[in-house]
Amino acid sequence: MKFHFKNRINLVSKIKYAINSLVDNKIELNTSLSCYISQKVGFNYTYLDTSFRKQTGLSIEEYYKKMKKAYHPVYSEEDFKIKAFQKSTVKQN
Repeated sequence: MKFHFKNRINLVSKIKYAINSLVDNKIELNTSLSCYISQKVGFNYTYLDTSFRKQTGLSIEEYYKKMKKAYHPVYSEEDFKIKAFQKSTVKQN
């Protein structure tokens, strides 16, 4: 069964909406981005990432990083890694 172009665009829109909501509302994930997106959109992450890349030229992860930087330009990627490390360290104690 071939997946139609129109359906792929709809999937990409759902993925972008999920990521933009995540970043805009500064939601902190308790799970991986791949699990979050799969649950929100309702498809296997590998399939979603392939479809997203075909349509946009970016992986979902690349788009997520790009949006984080656009919404929160004060923070570098290293700042996000440090915050994630600090939170994981605090949770272990």
